[in-house]
Amino acid sequence: MFKTKLLLLPFLLIIFGCGTSSDPLDVDYGADYLIVVTEDRPSVVGNTLRVVLRYNGCEPNHQFELNSLENDNNEFEVWLRKITPNQDCDQSFEESREFELPAETNQSRIRFSAPNFEGILREI
Repeated sequence: MFKTKLLLLPFLLIIFGCGTSSDPLDVDYGADYLIVVTEDRPSVVGNTLRVVLRYNGCEPNHQFELNSLENDNNEFEVWLRKITPNQDCDQSFEESREFELPAETNQSRIRFSAPNFEGILREI
């Protein structure tokens, strides 16, 4: 009987001990970039995410995509993924950008994360 309980212990640890709903989301931010934190950025105005982006490269206007995932009943995790790959140039670019949030986030709490930032941008 002791041997059966001993064999059952690893199974129970795997099922009940591996994760919780509060585990941080494993996010793919793509190529290197940072969010510039200012008095009014990052922010959500209406259903638009407003950010200032900083990255290095050979030319400006790198491509980003907005991603979101519902992580609770009325909360969405939102992040940007930099599509343009890292470039072997030392120029630094700082750009103010706006991204339209998905319609399903309209009445939701918004948690925004970036490589150097994490915070709630809209409470409900």
